[in-house]
Amino acid sequence: MPVGFKFTDEDTKYPADKDGKVLFDAVDHVEMWREMEKAVDLGLAKSIGLSNFNQKQIQHVLDSCRIKPAVLQVLKSCHCGSTSCLSIEAFAAKRWCKTGAY
Repeated sequence: MPVGFKFTDEDTKYPADKDGKVLFDAVDHVEMWREMEKAVDLGLAKSIGLSNFNQKQIQHVLDSCRIKPAVLQVLKSCHCGSTSCLSIEAFAAKRWCKTGAY
């Protein structure tokens, strides 16, 4: 589940409670994706994609999306020839898109 910071006001980047604990706000992937689809509909974006999602998170979006992700961006380092990295790339390729690494 992606997380963001709880909105307090436009000037607060990292909201915290009285003890200094950061306040997070959970966001459902599908809810977030539908908002991004609206950006495409309004002509504000040509394509939309995912970044650093696992297979379960990707499937959750695919099961409910109207516009499929154009790309899955993944972190790839010199030691990331691991099975999990390769399986995510294969998973994405079978279902809809290419992966891009950063």
